[in-house]
Amino acid sequence: MNVVEKRLWREMQQCHVEITRNILDWQLQHKSVKSLIALTSFLYTPIKPKQMIDLSTEFRPQGIYGQTKLDALNLIRKYRNDYGIISIGAILFNHSSRYSKDSFLIPSIARNLSQIISNRVKLKIENSEKLLDISKAENFCKGFKSLIETTANQEFIFSSNKLTSIRNLYEDCLLRISPDLLDYVSFDNQGSELPSMYGDSNGISSFINWEGGGDIRETILDIAELGSSSR
Repeated sequence: MNVVEKRLWREMQQCHVEITRNILDWQLQHKSVKSLIALTSFLYTPIKPKQMIDLSTEFRPQGIYGQTKLDALNLIRKYRNDYGIISIGAILFNHSSRYSKDSFLIPSIARNLSQIISNRVKLKIENSEKLLDISKAENFCKGFKSLIETTANQEFIFSSNKLTSIRNLYEDCLLRISPDLLDYVSFDNQGSELPSMYGDSNGISSFINWEGGGDIRETILDIAELGSSSR
């Protein structure tokens, strides 16, 4: 991420801040239109393991990415307060789908599972105890659609409301396929001490009946099955 930020900081500024400004400016001429702008959990920086984040948590943006998203949020708030614009700020914790980049965590896990299933490859997982809050992207999208149809005009945190370890993702998926496959994966038992955070998305329920972040293991297995069937 540091490499990407150094190389593409101008593009991040243009995408996160200026596109948001363009949308809000357009809304000035179309006051009946609502918008929902995707923000990020990178607005916050965890300083300890298992840190809960809600809308009262102080912003501590991570890097250029987090700062440009915070600039976008400040724009949204300004246009709301000064011009009466209706714009929802969706603070998104980690999420994934079969369309995520191959280098991202969930497709990487799915690719490893495919190797175990198809070739009985033995793998050792590093930082296996690292904790993360991760959801199904499809569930987030359902929430977006429902919220935009309400009178909501504020920020919301989208998250799974819990932490899970990388180890648990592997073990749970392999158990669903075949327990004997657990013999092909080992874990370094490192990472539990790393700072981690999870979001409190309970505020969404006051506006819509949202099913939550869903079971990301379903996404992992979906991608893994696609990968193995294409061989």
